[in-house]
Amino acid sequence: ADAARREVLSFMEDNDVFFGGAAERSVRESTLGIAQSWNINHTDAEKRTQNWKTIEGIADIMNRYPDIPCEVLGTTTSAKAAPAPLADYFGLDRTRDVRDIMYRLSRSRAEACQAALIERGVPAERLQVRAEPLTGETKVDFVPKANSPSGAVAGLPEGLPFR
Repeated sequence: ADAARREVLSFMEDNDVFFGGAAERSVRESTLGIAQSWNINHTDAEKRTQNWKTIEGIADIMNRYPDIPCEVLGTTTSAKAAPAPLADYFGLDRTRDVRDIMYRLSRSRAEACQAALIERGVPAERLQVRAEPLTGETKVDFVPKANSPSGAVAGLPEGLPFR
């Protein structure tokens, strides 16, 4: 587990997954519409290439350490109101339901990363999706977990999420 942690930490220092913002024109005008805001295939070619480099790198590490599970954690920025196109997509009130809307966005982004890792050969049972809205940061972290002696998944020490 320590070797996997070190590799993920080192890899994620220079690698991220980028998503288009729900209010961005390129997202609204894309063929996917608002769903583009949680698509790995970013509308910007450079960011799309970087996204797949990151997914492939995490998949490679996960596939070399087959006993290590990983949490895929999506987070979103703080907001008093969600972007109107996103609220409309989910049929929710952008102010009253901001937490629910941003939860759905952060979860959808984490699930997109999970699906991409599964496509790259990481078994689904080793990936757990979690979402935390309104954290102040828009990102997806990959958090390797340690297996406890009883076989249950145990979290790593505090402060070790890697993105």
